[in-house]
Amino acid sequence: MENKPIVSDKAISLTLIGIYVFIAISAAIILIDPPFLQSITEGNREQEVNYTLEEAMALSQNGNDREAIIKYRKAIEEMPNSAAAHNNAAVSMIKLNLIDEARQSLKKALTMKHADSADIYNNLAIISLKNKDSLGALANFEKSDNANRYMIDKPMKRGIYYMNTANWENSYTFFKKALDYREDMAAYYHDMLIFSCYRYRRDEDEKSRIKAFLEAGNFDLNYYDEELFLSTVRRDYAYAENENKTGFALARIGRYNKALEHFSKALKISPGYKDPRLNTQYILDNKL
Repeated sequence: MENKPIVSDKAISLTLIGIYVFIAISAAIILIDPPFLQSITEGNREQEVNYTLEEAMALSQNGNDREAIIKYRKAIEEMPNSAAAHNNAAVSMIKLNLIDEARQSLKKALTMKHADSADIYNNLAIISLKNKDSLGALANFEKSDNANRYMIDKPMKRGIYYMNTANWENSYTFFKKALDYREDMAAYYHDMLIFSCYRYRRDEDEKSRIKAFLEAGNFDLNYYDEELFLSTVRRDYAYAENENKTGFALARIGRYNKALEHFSKALKISPGYKDPRLNTQYILDNKL
């Protein structure tokens, strides 16, 4: 007979009891704070906050900034560390001339993880300009420009800066450059990859794959339908804003007929957009 260590029935029973107790305690802990369900809840909360932000941005675009701020504050209550909520709330505050509140909101946004520092510093530059602080505006704008990796957004922000400093020639130059990039599939693809890095910030494998595409920089777009691409981007509200700002800069340097063309394009994209309609009426009534 082979000699084997003998384990008593009592030892076996105690071992089994220990295992059952461990399982029971583990189950209780999981029921109290299940990590899987917790991560799902966190994801759902972020999704709900994003919906609220979209609603707020739509309100702001239609000139309802007081209502937009209420929505932004609701988003901040749900997710206090949402840099986007703090930044976007500040934009509506600036439009309503709530400058001190806007500055505080932007400074909070800068301290948060995944903050878009290019947007935030750009908005701080706008506040500096409103306060007649040209040196502060330039310093913040340079920080914004250095942080901005988007091909389309970078010239847009430059155009806005020059518009706010009444440098209309430079303003037009950069708004026109942004318009050209909007119809460049490679520029759009580049910016889509930059944005995807943010969207997949919690997925290191996917983020690494996207960064590899960016670093390669050689985008093969032969299989994409350029006509469909242009048809799609020309329905984008941001495109309408770009057209309106380009027209505004042209009007300020006296090129009224060309300005009207851009206002007309903006209204074709977004018929409810008030600014190009008012700009058109002003030129027709006073300049032509």
